[in-house]
Formats: sequence, C-alpha cells, structure tokens
Amino acid sequence: MIVNGKEYLSNPAGSPDSKSILVTDRISLKHNQSSLNIEFVSPGFTSPGLTKYRYMMVGADPDWTEMSGDHKVNYANLAPGDYRFRVIASTNGDIWSNTEASMRIRISPPWWFSLPAYIFYLITAAIIGYFLIITYLKRKAAENQRKIEAIEAGMEREILNAKINFFTNITHEVRTPLTLIKGPLDRILKAGSKNLDDHEENLRIIRKNTDRLLTLTNQLLDFRKTEKEMLRLNFIRTDLYELVESVFNLFLPYGEEKQISVRLNSPVNHYDLAIDREAIIKILSNLLSNAIKFAGSSVDIFLEPGSEKDGAVRIRVTNDGNLIPGELAEKIFEPFYQLNSNKPGEKGTGLGLSLARAIAELHHGKLYLDTSVTDRNSFVLELPKFQEETISMTEIAEGDANLAENKEFEVFSSPAENSQNLLLVEDEVEMSRFIARELSGEYNVIVTHNGE
Repeated sequence: MIVNGKEYLSNPAGSPDSKSILVTDRISLKHNQSSLNIEFVSPGFTSPGLTKYRYMMVGADPDWTEMSGDHKVNYANLAPGDYRFRVIASTNGDIWSNTEASMRIRISPPWWFSLPAYIFYLITAAIIGYFLIITYLKRKAAENQRKIEAIEAGMEREILNAKINFFTNITHEVRTPLTLIKGPLDRILKAGSKNLDDHEENLRIIRKNTDRLLTLTNQLLDFRKTEKEMLRLNFIRTDLYELVESVFNLFLPYGEEKQISVRLNSPVNHYDLAIDREAIIKILSNLLSNAIKFAGSSVDIFLEPGSEKDGAVRIRVTNDGNLIPGELAEKIFEPFYQLNSNKPGEKGTGLGLSLARAIAELHHGKLYLDTSVTDRNSFVLELPKFQEETISMTEIAEGDANLAENKEFEVFSSPAENSQNLLLVEDEVEMSRFIARELSGEYNVIVTHNGE
C-alpha cells in the first residue's frame, strides 16, 4: 500500500516492530494520510493475465467494481472514518472465489475534530455565551435604568407642571373675587358716609365674592381630604327621599331667580338607605347648582329606586342646556377643568364635579354623565342599596345624652323657646365662639374644639 506516495508500514519505519502491510488486516492512518494506492494480486499463478478482480471500499464505494489486468486501485482524499477494503478474484470471470481478502482502514479525524476538541469547543462556547448573556443583561439593565430615569424625570416634570397649573388655577380663581372685594371696599372708604345706597350695593358685591372665596376654600379642603382618604363617612339609615326633597327646596329660590323651572320626580315619597347625609348633600348641591347655572329653561331631579333585583338606587339630575360632548364625559370630572359657557358670569371653580365624584366613590357609589341620554345633560349619582351602617340611631341618642356630662363643651343658649340643639366643632377658639354667637339667636349651640 502506498500512502501519500510512500510505502506504508504498520509501525513507523525503523522501529523494531516495523511490519509490512502484507501481515496485517487493520491499519490506522492520520487525517493527512487520506490518499491511498492499494495493490493486490491473486495467489494463483495460472494465466495471471486472465485473472479478473472485484473490489469495493465499504464506506466509500456504493458497489463492487470489476477490473482485469491492472490490479492497482487509487483513492484520493478519503474523509476521516472507518473503511473496509474488500477484493475477490476469478480466473475466467465466470466463477468467483468464495474467499475474499479484506483490510480495515481507519482514518483518524484531525485534532480539531476530536472528542476533546468538541468538549473544548463546548466549554469555550458556553463561556462565550455566558459572557455574551451577562453583557446583554447588563446593557439591557442599563437601558431599562435609563428608561426608568427618563420616566421618573417625566413624572417629576408632570408633577411639577401639575403643581404649577394647580397654583396658577388657584391664583386665577382667587384673584377675581379679591379684585371684586378690594374695588368696592376702596369705593366705600373713599366715599366715607356719603352715598349709603351705593355702599349697600358695594357690600353686596363684597359679600358675594367673600362667599365665593369661602366656597373655594371649603372645596379645596374637602378635595384634599378625599385625595388623602382623610374624609371619613358615617353611614346612617336615612330617608333618601326626604333628603333629596330638602336639597330640592333649597335650590327652588335660586331656580326662580334664574327663571329656571326646577322639578322633583319620584315614584315613592319614602326610601330608607344607609348613607352619609352630608356627603350626599354636597354631591346633590353641586349637581343642582351646575344644572340650574347652565340650564336653558328647565331642570329635573329623578329619584330612581329601581327593582328589587337592582343593587343600586340612582338620583338623576338633568337640564336642557348646551349638550356636553360625549368625548368630554370623563374630562369634566378632572380638577379645574371647565367647559366654555355662553352665559356671562356663570363660571365655577372647576373643583365641584371632581370633588363630587371623589365623595361618591368614597360612598362606594358612582357619579357619571349618562351619554345614552341624547336630548339633555343627565348626571347620575348611583348609590349601593346595601350599605352597612357605621352609626346606629341608638348610638346617636346615647351620644346626645353624654354631651351634658362632658366638660370639654361650651354651651351658647338661645333666648327663644323650644330651640333645637346644634353641635359645632371648630379647632379655632375665636372662630367657634363667633359662629356660636351668630347662631345662638335661633339654636342652642354646643361648641367643642376636639372632634375625636
């Protein structure tokens, strides 16, 4: 056998075990010994020129190959692997020998295709992959951190802008009534004791704008309480119809002044429900005030108890003013948002609806603009029918009985007979006594400076 142009020995040349290829049936070659020249001959000496051969390199040849005369076979650039060279002879080409000569040939792969090399590659790939993943995760973390910082910076800007807008809105809301207070007051001081009729008109303007400032201040305080969840509601079983009717009666003079027809519609004249009375009054007062302020000619209040299966009772306030666009149904409940009104002077603080919704949600209810009503503006206050009472009427009666025994209370008695009792809680002593003296003409006022 000639390998790469040189005779092949089973052991390296010069070694004591050096053997010819004739005495072995198995050889091992390196990856760079892949070009073979194999010579074979039949042991019979009769008519050697007529001897025919069939050979096949198992692993390289698909089938037997027949040849005569020449008995040399060349294989070039065999791939690494295991092969078996087989050859049989025939003296006439018809009868083939049952005995074949064979030799196993193994061509080893190069070291970079060996098992240790593959293990090395795998370990190297794992290390490279690990560092790639770590690098990717670090880059991703850095990118996410930058995004978080950008979001936080954006939120800080939004908060700052919100604060600036808040104070801008408050300043704008306060400036107008202060101007309308200062102007008439300067005129009164300038005129002195003259033009008393003009003084009365100026004082009326001052009082109106003072009330407006007080309303804004109260709304800001209530809004702050709802935002911080400091506004605590006490649910007491109350006649809801009587409460709605009392608020309705309060706004009848305002409707007459504006020449607006205000109507109350209810299928019942009594409906008990566990509610916080003051919270519902604030919500209904805001809804009715807005409804009359922006109405065309009529305002309607509907008490809708619903069916027994219905889990909520609804109070609907509608008017026939300019319709609020459906896309602004949520926008109008944002703090300080105000719709453009074609009525001069009819402008509020922009806090009323936002505060009313916040109180409704604290009441476990809902306040929304019903966009399914297309011919009128329809605001709906939805209250749950099943609300657990936090204060019973028995507790209220016991509390009234204990007032007289508590030394932390001041009492301002009314000269009128059969006057009702009124509890006043105010932490400012001078303010509480001033209010108590103002109210003591009609009520027995009980004053305390601690609400606990």
